[in-house]
Amino acid sequence: MSYTAVCEVGDRFECLNAEVAFEDGVYHVKPRSAGPVVFKHSPTQRVICNGVRFNVGAWGGSLYTVWHPGGGHLDCTSVEGRLVEVEEGVYVVTPTDSDLADTGVDGYLVSVLKVLARGRPIFLLKGGSRAAGRLDNAVVVGQSIDDAVLDKIRDLLSVVAGGASTCLYNAVERRLISVEVIDGVVKGEVEAKCLGDEGVELR
Repeated sequence: MSYTAVCEVGDRFECLNAEVAFEDGVYHVKPRSAGPVVFKHSPTQRVICNGVRFNVGAWGGSLYTVWHPGGGHLDCTSVEGRLVEVEEGVYVVTPTDSDLADTGVDGYLVSVLKVLARGRPIFLLKGGSRAAGRLDNAVVVGQSIDDAVLDKIRDLLSVVAGGASTCLYNAVERRLISVEVIDGVVKGEVEAKCLGDEGVELR
């Protein structure tokens, strides 16, 4: 596999064959040509991006994370901690092993979040910075994983559903709407209209 850009993450974030801009704690990486981007970083770091898929390898005392962009660029951040897959496509990043004791997540809520994140891997960041939470597929977790996921769902619905976001969120919170309907809203195949804060009309 050939890589379009190689980035090194440490005291500085530097890339070859890519333009890098930093804004509000997020690195915007734009490769000069289409294809995957490889990030070299320390074994304690995790590079989280909004790409469609990733893989991690080790060589020579460093980790290498390869991200495949879903479009022309990647939005990325780096966090410290251990990376654990808790279910398919859903990962917890935690600074301490003791935090792994509480990684239960509501399957319905995660399915809704996956749809809103357009199938990207989902990262639940325990002790992560607020900057990491600016990525569509990253959730900064406090005391409750489900509450944090619901907050992210509310934010993403406000982008994709506009004026219907409040009633759709209420329906999701009460588990009254299917994941398939939310998927249709995201794809523009279903039009949602609020009937007050409680009801939803679907077309």
